[in-house]
Amino acid sequence: MEGDFSVCRNCKRHVVSANFTLHEAYCLRFLVLCPECEEPVPKETMEEHCKLEHQQVGCTMCQQSMQKSSLEFHKANECQERPVECKFCKLDMQLSKLELHESYCGSRTELCQGCGQFIMHRMLAQHRDVCRSEQAQLGKGERISAPEREIYCHYCNQMIPENKYFHHMGKCCPDSEFKKHFPVGNPEILPSSLPSQAAENQTSTMEKDVRPKTRSINRFPLHSESSSKKAPRSKNKTLDPLLMSEPKPRTSSPRGDKAAYDILRRCSQCGILLPLPILNQHQEKCRWLASSKGKQVRNFS
Repeated sequence: MEGDFSVCRNCKRHVVSANFTLHEAYCLRFLVLCPECEEPVPKETMEEHCKLEHQQVGCTMCQQSMQKSSLEFHKANECQERPVECKFCKLDMQLSKLELHESYCGSRTELCQGCGQFIMHRMLAQHRDVCRSEQAQLGKGERISAPEREIYCHYCNQMIPENKYFHHMGKCCPDSEFKKHFPVGNPEILPSSLPSQAAENQTSTMEKDVRPKTRSINRFPLHSESSSKKAPRSKNKTLDPLLMSEPKPRTSSPRGDKAAYDILRRCSQCGILLPLPILNQHQEKCRWLASSKGKQVRNFS
């Protein structure tokens, strides 16, 4: 097929050999190559062609200078200031600011009509698929465990499960801030059996006179006695900061002070039964955690 074409000396185009003589005669007489785009242009319209196609113009959005013939393609595909639709709010934003806008816009929350939870926009589509499958399973009578609540940590900007938030703060929060919100030094540590009592259906104003089998003074021996015996090293190296702090020995108190530790009252925030002497300290912790949750809701809303 190459033998059937010839190259024109004027326009440098391949022309069919049968029409080559006629084409070259016409091209040499009437056409000339544009020095900018190397396109054949009639001689009498070359000046007009250069003004219309190769005139330098500025983009109205980014002020970049370019040839007029390239302006339309630049505005549609290359300009960093061209309007682009946000995938969350469907509003037009400048391309240069779109990434920052979507990071904020995607963090806004919306109520899921299926489960009644507030879900961030960036996770809403994925959540709806999971929520529909859970609703379908509920319709079939299958049991589904409730989703685990999470709390926003202002120090590392991550969502932490509620049951691990206190331990996470011990590692993530600076020591000065942690001691400020979670004061250490009271030798009384809440026994493991007390949190389970919060689930009982009792009134918050109820008082009980409890006689524990062992006094708290026996649970925490004096420093002189504990220093003579080395405690066995625990296998779990990541201990809670409150458990790692060395409890201070409690001085001998009158009988009325011991009786106060036998009276349990419920925390007004979480409903856990606690001895009177440590109730105030615990309630301060609960209020601080409640305020953190309030900040989280305000930030996402």
